[in-house]
Amino acid sequence: LRYSSTINFSRLGKLRICPDDSDWLEPLMVVLGNSPILKHLVVDYAIVDLEDMALSWNQPDSVPSFLSSHLEIFEWMEGYEGRVEEKKFVTYILANSKCLKRATII
Repeated sequence: LRYSSTINFSRLGKLRICPDDSDWLEPLMVVLGNSPILKHLVVDYAIVDLEDMALSWNQPDSVPSFLSSHLEIFEWMEGYEGRVEEKKFVTYILANSKCLKRATII
């Protein structure tokens, strides 16, 4: 994620991210900002030990266009613990996703 700020993912329809370190939320927002037609976003911690993983989240100044015009499915498949940063991220996604049809958080 950190090295993708200049890449335009103009044809990306589904993204499944399996974070393996604590600094993933903000780089993810860069990727999402470069993914104008993303319809399906999946976060999956299934293979990660969460005990030592602290998160950082700063809400972006602007909303990526895909949120208001394309995102239909948001899934957090494993590892959601309700930490403050996780709640802020999920709240941001839900509040700004105008086309959302389904959200699943496990």
